[in-house]
Amino acid sequence: MREQDLALLDELRTHLTDTLEEFKRKPYLPIWGELFCTLRDIGKLSQKAMQNTLVYQMKPVGDMVYEYEHDKFTALIPDMDITISMTLYELTEALQKGQFSPRKSH
Repeated sequence: MREQDLALLDELRTHLTDTLEEFKRKPYLPIWGELFCTLRDIGKLSQKAMQNTLVYQMKPVGDMVYEYEHDKFTALIPDMDITISMTLYELTEALQKGQFSPRKSH
């Protein structure tokens, strides 16, 4: 991935986690569209680079990865040898419900 795309990816990751943190504090906020657009943009960067992309590390363990060849988001939980693939819509819904949450970055 090009340097400017990596910088954009970092911004998108930060925006995703910030949006979810804000939703925890203010659960009445409508966040579905914001989550959807952010995840869609991460997918587009991955498609453009033609490589799988780490979206975020999940809590308590695992990674959320975008797999460009399948156009799916995949939760990888290595300790239990579990892989769960989701569409953009499914991951957006899951995140809004508090599932597959990202680990805090600090």
